[in-house]
Amino acid sequence: MNSERPITSNRFAVVLPRVLKHEGRFSDHPRDPGGATMKGVTQRTYDAFRDEHHLPRQPVKRLSHDELAQIYAGGYWGPPHCARLPIGLDYAVFDWSVNSGPRRAVKGLQRALGVTADGVVGSVTLAAAKAAPPERSVNRLCDRRLGFKRRLPTWADFGRGWTRRVEDVRSTALAEIAKSKAQAAEARARRERLEAEQIPFSLRTNPAPLKPTPIPSPQEPTTLTPPPLGRFWRALVDLFT
Repeated sequence: MNSERPITSNRFAVVLPRVLKHEGRFSDHPRDPGGATMKGVTQRTYDAFRDEHHLPRQPVKRLSHDELAQIYAGGYWGPPHCARLPIGLDYAVFDWSVNSGPRRAVKGLQRALGVTADGVVGSVTLAAAKAAPPERSVNRLCDRRLGFKRRLPTWADFGRGWTRRVEDVRSTALAEIAKSKAQAAEARARRERLEAEQIPFSLRTNPAPLKPTPIPSPQEPTTLTPPPLGRFWRALVDLFT
């Protein structure tokens, strides 16, 4: 398990209720190897959590929501680095981590991405997760998860419920991916429209020099030619000249 502090984010708050919906409340099925379990937290996990925090042990039925959130964040969300995975894939990995343990979920993710399955998320796994189409990654992960479950001896007892859970995770994750892509495309189109409406940055920082307006050259004065005088007016002019 990663020794760093668990990475939490707004996404953790979004996906936690989805996981809890599948986990239900208290159960103690005789065929469940986990034994007494409260909202996905086994008695053994709860004892280890209480011991780590120097608290007296108590029945897992008394698990508080704050304790549950700390256990889920530190034990199932943080180790697979879900906060650094693409939207949709983060939820699919987290749900498998809670259901089968973080190491199992990480190995399933790595095999789905085609990288070495060592059970530890590092730079290679994260780079592959970001480069691969998220829809393909989610589908491959869920297929591998169901394949793993089918090989368990308790498939006959819990197989139907596991199948419903995995298919619900798959459809929810794919819907999230589609919504995220649509929002990104809308934001990109809005940004392009705004940029098109503005003066280009190069013109704002290095405006083109203004061309001087040509001043018309002065014209020569025009000599007006008087209209021809009539006979009466010519005689009058001659009289006084």
